[in-house]
Amino acid sequence: MIGDFNEIAYPEEKKGGAPTDVRKCYLFNSWINDCKLLEVTTVGTRFTWRGPKWYGRDIIFKRLDCVLCNVDCEGLAKVLSRVQSNHHPIIVLEGEINTNRNRPFRFETAWTSHADF
Repeated sequence: MIGDFNEIAYPEEKKGGAPTDVRKCYLFNSWINDCKLLEVTTVGTRFTWRGPKWYGRDIIFKRLDCVLCNVDCEGLAKVLSRVQSNHHPIIVLEGEINTNRNRPFRFETAWTSHADF
């Protein structure tokens, strides 16, 4: 499963704003464990969501998006650059990840015309 879970698993997955509700972290972790899921290792930026900029307040950053799988699943995920969104997209990869940060992700419009896209 991959996506925006609207919760964080650990207090370190939030920066700025009010103190983290540790009870919500516990409930999210309990749900992950009850479903027998594991979090896939991600490479890239630490926070996947950026809150709005309010006058006189710090911007809130959270790691709301993640990849969860069962024990039979292997792979890695890469957090990509934000493009006209407050969320960073995540791509699931198999094998090694090239962490060369000098090459930005480029979306190719032609991908949307492919039958298997």
